[in-house]
Amino acid sequence: MFLIRLWSKRNRSTLERIKNQNLPINILFIIRHVSQWKYQGIYELFSKDKDFKIQIIVAADNKNASWKHDQELALSKFKDFKCEVIDVYGRKGNLSINPSIFSADIVFFPKPLEGKDSFSIRYFPNSLCCYVPYSTYGDNNPNMQYNRIFHNLLWRHYVATEIHLKISKQVNYRRSRNIRVSGYPGFDNFLFPKQIKRGKNITWPNDSRKRIIWAPHHTIENSNIKSNHSNFLLYQEFFKTMAQKFRNDVFIAFKPHPNLRFKLYELEGWKKAKTDEYYKWWSKTENTLLVEGEYENLFLNSDALIHDSVSFMAEYLCLGKPSCYLVKNKLNLTRFLNEFGLKLLNFHTLANDENEINHFVEKLITTSKQTCEVPEFLRPNEITSCEYIYNDIRNSIFN
Repeated sequence: MFLIRLWSKRNRSTLERIKNQNLPINILFIIRHVSQWKYQGIYELFSKDKDFKIQIIVAADNKNASWKHDQELALSKFKDFKCEVIDVYGRKGNLSINPSIFSADIVFFPKPLEGKDSFSIRYFPNSLCCYVPYSTYGDNNPNMQYNRIFHNLLWRHYVATEIHLKISKQVNYRRSRNIRVSGYPGFDNFLFPKQIKRGKNITWPNDSRKRIIWAPHHTIENSNIKSNHSNFLLYQEFFKTMAQKFRNDVFIAFKPHPNLRFKLYELEGWKKAKTDEYYKWWSKTENTLLVEGEYENLFLNSDALIHDSVSFMAEYLCLGKPSCYLVKNKLNLTRFLNEFGLKLLNFHTLANDENEINHFVEKLITTSKQTCEVPEFLRPNEITSCEYIYNDIRNSIFN
């Protein structure tokens, strides 16, 4: 495609321009949802480097019903960052700042932004555009994950493992020449324990009960027959019953996908009142917890995870703790997952129904401490993912 070939040449000329310009080099991070912010470690490394200047723009998706909530969360998170943080939509959701005014040398995108999106990659023709997927992509959807216009225009596309690179080469127009196997920033604090900033345990109780996370995905559409998600509606009452049944032995954290609440608001039979009541139950019951924000410390201080989330499949395994994957449909499961997802599945306990979930929990209660093997392929480099990305960009410019 002409545009892709043109953009590839432009990336080379942009890199040469940046190499010869005055310092500092301007880096722009675009934020949509706080839950998709995987750039914390990268931001910290560049913020300590005097050769770089950072801006963050909060560009909540104003077409999404939850945009105000997303905007407030983002502005709250980044308010104390030592860089310029700009809210481009304001309270009414109207674009107040044109993307063209940002003279960014390097841009980090939160997700594939292209086409008519106000922050489409096409609006940054004179920037080196970078992307770290907010998920490790264990589901089988290669063209959407590696071969959109967005992916082919990128200067750098950082992926978690060699498996992802292999999959991308099968579909990517550019044969993935812009891809680097960096590891995944979301793994860093789990795979490199000496660098973990554990902080205080402000979520879990300080007692002997087993700490279990239930993390349902947001996909609740019954028509999505090819997906292995949609387990929330199937198990939403069961997990409440189980929490009460094992109240002396377990403490359960309800960690729903950020989009689940707003999808339930629109679902017939749920709507806002029932959804808020359900969430409130988890926040008020004696041995349960509601967690809708960041989850790093929640993971670090837990004993096990029960979920149907593709991204959590990989992240939690980095801790070497038991993980139970909820299987909705055995026949669809192998078609739903790609090679990476299937490899991860081998390190999980699979539960097909309530009895098998009960068995997983009972085994956890009766075993003093369970440790599991951490897959070697999740750690492709000897340094953290964030260090790899920082070094790759800096060396490309200064060497």
